[in-house]
Amino acid sequence: MSQSPSLADLSPVGRAAMALKRFQNGILKELDFEIANASDDGERAALDESKARLQVAVKQMTELAKDDERQRGIEILNTALDLMFASADAASRIDLRRIPKAISMAHGRPGGKVSARSRRDTAEVTWKPIALELAKEIRSKEPKITQVELAEKIEARWYHRVQKIEARLGRKIKCPKTQLIPALSKWEKNGELVKCNK
Repeated sequence: MSQSPSLADLSPVGRAAMALKRFQNGILKELDFEIANASDDGERAALDESKARLQVAVKQMTELAKDDERQRGIEILNTALDLMFASADAASRIDLRRIPKAISMAHGRPGGKVSARSRRDTAEVTWKPIALELAKEIRSKEPKITQVELAEKIEARWYHRVQKIEARLGRKIKCPKTQLIPALSKWEKNGELVKCNK
């Protein structure tokens, strides 16, 4: 079994060829992944073309790098330029596939917006009226209580308050802890709930 030479054993050109091979393998794997996940034939064809150009440029560069003659430096530089353009093209095509996905994830999908609106509408008729009623009761008895303390007391009294309502509806009504303090803040700002008297 033959071992590949270590970097110390290679000439500068040999080291460049080894680095080129590592680079080629990494970007080709990335291109193969993107080709497999391409959404249509046009996109797949453009990625295949980019991959083919990259493979040709890497092969030419590898062949030139095997020859240690100085006069071939110009040829190596020209081929390196072709390699650079092929690599940039491949990388830009990969990025062009990722950018729409990133934008979609950042701005949400239409289904997610509909779902959020549905949850918000459901909250307005389920847990929010009960939480507001409890908040008013607790705040009237304890006007110096903070929003965090108020949220904790609402959670502590929640089960006893909603037991009869849940039995009548035939389903559970949960008070989402992560949404309770923002709701309390909103109610204080719009005057539905008296603010804390410090």
